This record gives sequence, structure tokens and C-alpha cells, in this order.
Amino acid sequence: MKFTSIFVAVGLTVCQFAAAAPKARSAKSVDVTWWTGENFTGQTDADGIKTDNCTPLQTPYRDSIQSILVDEEYSCTFYTADSCGGDHLYMSSGPYSTLPSPFPNNTLSFQCTQN
Repeated sequence: MKFTSIFVAVGLTVCQFAAAAPKARSAKSVDVTWWTGENFTGQTDADGIKTDNCTPLQTPYRDSIQSILVDEEYSCTFYTADSCGGDHLYMSSGPYSTLPSPFPNNTLSFQCTQN
């Protein structure tokens, strides 16, 4: 592998996480970033949401997220149905490069709280 190839690969990885850098937010809101591919690849979006509210995922992320980054000092629960119903997955703060079954491509809503 050439040095330039390694340099480009490292640069792309840094850019993906830089794109997910936290936005300025008001009190009682949390940033959650998700990707449509495993290992933080594919389409990405961050949502600054109010804590303790059920939030629906928006198109094109409904039923398509496969990796997630939850803001520090927060935890989120993701659900397989609208209105925070169905199977659920609790996630404390941090990066999740893959989601366990049945959550990849099967997540419709989420709710976050401050730890």
C-alpha cells in the first residue's frame, strides 16, 4: 500500500468524525448522529433533539440506520416502531459502529435523557 493511500484513508476517517462534530445546542437538548452504513459510513445526519421527548426518525433514515453516535452525558433508547413503541435498544453515550438485530434497518423512533 502506498503512503498516499494510507494518508487518504486516515483523512477520510477524520473527515467523517469531523462532520459529526456536535452542533451548538440549547439547554436540555442532545445531539445524536446516525449513519446508514456500518462503521460510520453511508448517509449521515445529526439531530439536536429535546431530551425526554419521543422523536421520529425522518426520511431517508427511517428503517435505514446501522451505526450511531450518542452525545456525552446522555443515553438514548431506539425503537422499532413509531411513538417509541415496539422492541427497544438502550444506548449509553458513545459510538456504536454496528447495531444488534433487529435494529439495523428497523428503527423508527428514539428518546434520549441526560445521565
